[in-house]
Amino acid sequence: MIEERKIKLNNVISSRTLGKGENETIMICVKNKGIPVTDDYQAINYALNCGLKPKTSELILLELLEKNIISHKEFQISFNELAHIKSLKPDIVLFFKNRAEEIMNK
Repeated sequence: MIEERKIKLNNVISSRTLGKGENETIMICVKNKGIPVTDDYQAINYALNCGLKPKTSELILLELLEKNIISHKEFQISFNELAHIKSLKPDIVLFFKNRAEEIMNK
């Protein structure tokens, strides 16, 4: 026998929990196979659930460094400002600074 049940799941990200801009951006990226850029935690999770590979500001800074578009000093200045604005945890800051060092040592 099949029974229909109404179950409320906690911590599930849906398009209804996002702002209009984030939702539209993700839907455009799904349609056009794009890459959403966002620092919004819920938008990142929703994009991942939609099969996308979202990028954050930190990842973009690393890519700019890797492609020699910005210098290591420019990365450090921008990343420090970003880490302060986003209140990044120390282990996250350390991860990105170590990754930047690895890129510079290549």
